Formats: sequence, structure tokens, C-alpha cells
Amino acid sequence: MESTYNSPSDSWRPDESAEQLYVERTSLDAIPVYGVLYGILVVITFEVFRKLVVNKRKVRGQRVMIAFVLSLLGLETIYFTTTVVWAQNTWIDDRDHPGGPLGYWRPVPLLGTITWSIASALVQILMLFRCWIIWNRSRSVMILPILVFLASCALSGVSVYQFTKRGQDTLSNTTVNFTLINFGLTTGYNILLTALIAGRLLYARHTLRAALGKGHARVYITVSAILIESAAFDVASSLFLMVTFAVGDSLFNVALGVQTLVMSIAPMLVLRRVAKGKAFTEGTGTTLADAGYRSQARSTSIRFRPREEVTVDVGDIEHHGESNASFTGDHSQPDAEKSPSEPPGLTSV
Repeated sequence: MESTYNSPSDSWRPDESAEQLYVERTSLDAIPVYGVLYGILVVITFEVFRKLVVNKRKVRGQRVMIAFVLSLLGLETIYFTTTVVWAQNTWIDDRDHPGGPLGYWRPVPLLGTITWSIASALVQILMLFRCWIIWNRSRSVMILPILVFLASCALSGVSVYQFTKRGQDTLSNTTVNFTLINFGLTTGYNILLTALIAGRLLYARHTLRAALGKGHARVYITVSAILIESAAFDVASSLFLMVTFAVGDSLFNVALGVQTLVMSIAPMLVLRRVAKGKAFTEGTGTTLADAGYRSQARSTSIRFRPREEVTVDVGDIEHHGESNASFTGDHSQPDAEKSPSEPPGLTSV
């Protein structure tokens, strides 16, 4: 029986350039990558939700966190659904659209763009709040992050407006410029917050390590905790997205799917620590450092007792004749009553 399978050859290839085919491949490859990350987000979200609802220990701002995790999951679900519907229309329903998948890509799924912008703003607000808490509500530290956040929100609004204009080519110079600036500003914002949070925790870790030693510092502040609290994974995915978009590489399609989900997974991991009561709170660094120094003082420091003058009258002592004498000395107790483990004049703390 003759097989109907034929090996790939140029005769079966569409009349498109290698660059166009590369763009289509990356667009299709982004769908399964996005699906895997979306599944991870769903699992983490329901774990956080269960701990917030079932946990008997009340967490401060519990209702706000529940609303946040459900809202973020809902926005990501809308974006994921929009992406899947777009892929179905592109590769199946409207496969004969003029220009192929590239031509069909031009009408941007507006709903997905809007939901992505809202989800990004929610994540930025959460990380801004976490930075404020970890820095002990320092207003001076938060001035620059707040200004960058407001600028990022403004640029996101401009980018969405550009996409809504009828007949606007999503690859036009105006749109690309605004989108690139928005990606760059968002990435810079993430890097700034990550540096502030990680720097604060690393300083606390260094202080605790100097006070108690390397082993104790690892117990209280681990590297994984610093990476999660500072949302370092979001920074890595944002850099990947911005670089691929700036150089015009079609791998941007995959990077967008990765960044969109990692952007939501990173804060969910933070809230997971909050729900478990393991997250760093206001004054964490100062408290750990002070505890370390107090422990070090208790284990190594000694102090002298106040000097006491004792006058002893010696009489009726016959030493080459009778004589009366007096002298002063640092004696607080008879030698017979002194503790063998405690030298005279010293007390351990």
C-alpha cells in the first residue's frame, strides 16, 4: 500500500519568504508556551485563594488580596482566550485571508491589549506597595518609583489608543515607537523596584550574617526568598521582551507570551508567601539586624562591676610587734564565697 506521506519539499511551501515563515512559526509557537504558563498561574492562584479563605489565621488586607488574585486571574484568562481565538481564526477559519497569517495579524485583538495593560498596572501597584512596606514606608524612597509608574500608565494608555485607531497598522513607526517606549519604561520600572527590594533584603542579610554568622543568615533570609520578594523573574522576562522587540526579531511573539504570564506569576508567588505568613513585613531588616546584634552581645560581651571601696580595720595583729593598720581594696565578698567560675570584679552578660 502506497503511503500518502510525502517528505517536505519546496513544492509544498507557501509563496512566502523565509522571514515571513519565521514570523508565522514564532507566532504559532507562542500559543503552547502561553498555555503551559497559564496552567502554572491557575495552580498558584487557587493555592493562594485557598490559603486566604481557609486559613484560620487572619491576614491583614485579606479581602483585598482575594479580590486581587481573582481579578488578575480573570484578566489573564481573557487575554489567553483572546489569543486562542485569534490563533483559531488565523490558522483555521480564515486561513485564506489575503496576505496569510501576517496579513491577518494586523487587526490587533483590542480586548487582549486592554486586559494586558490593566493586568500590568495591577502588578505594578502591588510591587510598589511591597517596596513601600519593605522600606518601612519611606516616602523619599518611593518618589522615583511613583513617578515612573505614572509615566508608564500614561504611555500604556497612548499605546492602546494607537491600536484602536481604524486602519492603524500595528507595525507603523508611530505605534512601534510608543510601544517600544512603553516596554522600555515598564522594564525600567521593574528593574528599579527589584533593585530597591533586593537591595534592602540583601543589606538585612549582610547585617544579620555579620552579627550571627553565615548559617543563621541563610535561615532567616534565603536567596530564593529575595528572588521571589523582588519579582526578579518578571525583570528577566521583561528584558527578554524589550530586547526582541527593539531589534525587530520575531521571537518577540514568544517573549510576549512568556512575559505576560510571568508578569502575573511573580506577584502570585509573593502573595503565596504572604498567605503562609512567611513574607517580609515592615521593619523586617531592622528587626533581624537588631536581634542579631543583641544575640551577639549576650554571647560575647562582658562588663566590669562598679569599683567598690572597702575599708578593713586590722587590729591586734602581731607582726614584729603590735600595730594597727587600714587599707582599701577591690573586694566584694570573701574568697571562700567567690564562685570558681566567675573572676572577682567581672560578671558575664
